[in-house]
Amino acid sequence: MSTHCAFFTAIEDFINPTLTSPSINSDFSSIIAGDIKMEDASKLGTSCVILPNVNIGFGSSVSACTIVSKDGPKSRHFKIYGYRDIEAIKNLIKKYPQTQK
Repeated sequence: MSTHCAFFTAIEDFINPTLTSPSINSDFSSIIAGDIKMEDASKLGTSCVILPNVNIGFGSSVSACTIVSKDGPKSRHFKIYGYRDIEAIKNLIKKYPQTQK
């Protein structure tokens, strides 16, 4: 591993319709959690971010500043990880209990 790599075994789900804040009731938020495994002869460039439930396969090489969200990266590539459903988020906000003034 190079310097400044970050390993997250639990993250908030930023794609699916959820509300995000540490103070939000768990009925309105979603956590993705899981182990991270790095097999022999694998390497990470500087400032990589490794997300939960990822296996860095034997001999895999990850370029610097890459976010790894799936198993077995063989080279650096960019992709869209998903789009948030704005209407579903608006519906959650309507359902969320508001504080009384």
